[in-house]
Amino acid sequence: MNERRRFSTVATDDGTTLAVHESGRLDAGLTVVFVHGHCLRMESWFDVRDELEQSWGADVRMVFYDHRGHGASGSADAESYTIDTLGRDLGAVVRAVVPTGRYVIVGHSMGGMTTMSYARQHLGEVGERLVGVGLVATASSGLAEEGLGVCLAHPLLAMFQSAVRRAPSIMAITKRMSRGCAPPSSGLPGADPAASDRGSSRWRQRCSTTPPSSQWQDSSVHCTTSTRGKALLPWPSYRPSCCVGPRT
Repeated sequence: MNERRRFSTVATDDGTTLAVHESGRLDAGLTVVFVHGHCLRMESWFDVRDELEQSWGADVRMVFYDHRGHGASGSADAESYTIDTLGRDLGAVVRAVVPTGRYVIVGHSMGGMTTMSYARQHLGEVGERLVGVGLVATASSGLAEEGLGVCLAHPLLAMFQSAVRRAPSIMAITKRMSRGCAPPSSGLPGADPAASDRGSSRWRQRCSTTPPSSQWQDSSVHCTTSTRGKALLPWPSYRPSCCVGPRT
């Protein structure tokens, strides 16, 4: 393992544990904090880290961390998953691993929103210690007003959201239905053959008199996680939404 790379944890204001990774010298003159996007994890920056380590060496320290509920960080109450809370989480990381010196924050997607939330909460840091920010493919508002975000206002999306919210209760119903319709196994060790025969008889009677009126297919919503920074590969029309940094 690279001796200049370190892993640790940071506790947020509400006690949620965040996984943190550092690269570079602790006494570096500048620290860059990278904040990943929704459904990603700190590893989405690691290809960038590898390239920058070659360019910057150990003179610039880099800090990466997983948002709450992402990667190796702990989960929390669902009501705490807000941009304001993520901004405070970023504040906890900065206090713990960048207590002194100048630093820059680079945020991708939801990480950019987190960065803006943090800056709003810590205006005294801006221009003093926080000497630059990089905002990649993110927005401060109006997500459903331009570009692909217009699709967010489509009625089909609202229907999908409703289906996702109701999916757990629907799946519970289908599991109960399947238990009532599936025959008990008589091959299990210790099973009572007589009880199994009675259960099988009831099962055959039920399925022959009340066939299911429809079929349910188990489905789930998956969040694909990139572990090697693929989300940051340039698309033909890709460009950062905004990039602001210190004057040189």
